[in-house]
Amino acid sequence: MRPHVLAMYRFAYRLMRSRPDAEDLVQDVLAKLYQRTDEMSQVRDLKPWLMRVVYHQFVDVIRRRSRAPTTMAEAKFLEIVDPALGPDDQADVAQLSERVRLAVSRLRRDQQLLVGLHLIDGFTLEEVAQMLDVPLGTLKSRLHRTRAELKKMLRLEPFAPPERVRDHEMP
Repeated sequence: MRPHVLAMYRFAYRLMRSRPDAEDLVQDVLAKLYQRTDEMSQVRDLKPWLMRVVYHQFVDVIRRRSRAPTTMAEAKFLEIVDPALGPDDQADVAQLSERVRLAVSRLRRDQQLLVGLHLIDGFTLEEVAQMLDVPLGTLKSRLHRTRAELKKMLRLEPFAPPERVRDHEMP
């Protein structure tokens, strides 16, 4: 499991949206799996299997928390700025990064999770489907809708509202 602990933590952080909560989640999973090493040795593709275990533990935590109201911290996406870029380009990258972060934060939680796992962490759709225990076709349609929603929010489509000019608004 050791090679996958960092990936488990990143996944837990996306789910929990706070460092201490993510650390607790991974620690709980590792404690539970410690007794099941025989079962893990028979798993064909361990990484997606571990991510599914983390996800199921997350669901359990959320169910417990829903009975006792608490708030979770908002996620912050890592900004990656190339030091070779000039100051103007770095400012543009930072501005775009902030726009993307805000747009993603306005997505539903399941959409944020999909963006994080597939588009940011680079898991294949098959791996994400296995992790979240969702049919692949359903996941593909969710990703398509999520991308379309992000394009509209970021105004990347040629006629995204409010730039669209309606016939009755023309001078």
